[in-house]
Amino acid sequence: MISEHPHTIIGGRWSIYGLPIRGGMSVLFPAVDGAGTKAMIKFSKVDADESMRARFEAEGWALLAAPNPNTVRLIDSGMDVHPQASSRTPVPYLVLEHVDGVTLEERMRQTGPIGWDEAAGIAVTYSLLLTFIGY
Repeated sequence: MISEHPHTIIGGRWSIYGLPIRGGMSVLFPAVDGAGTKAMIKFSKVDADESMRARFEAEGWALLAAPNPNTVRLIDSGMDVHPQASSRTPVPYLVLEHVDGVTLEERMRQTGPIGWDEAAGIAVTYSLLLTFIGY
């Protein structure tokens, strides 16, 4: 796979191998370690303010403190240079379990709209999850 960040090693262990996935508050990079373990490395966005960075760090602590079946597993964390930042100042990152699959948006493109009962189940699950991680 083509990478915007070839040969970028995070935390002395994780090699970024693919294109980043951008979310509202963070950027995820697919990575692999020397043993072949796939993961997603999560950094807050380069332009994140203090509040966003605090929420990012709180998410890591929540994942570590009380694993939840509706969340990915926290594998590793640390401080390193953000692959997209011009600054060389280390910032926090989380290494999350890689889960194969498609997003809800991709699934709906493939199969069409979901029913109200499934939508309600997803909404409840995510509401509980967001409460769990402190959002």
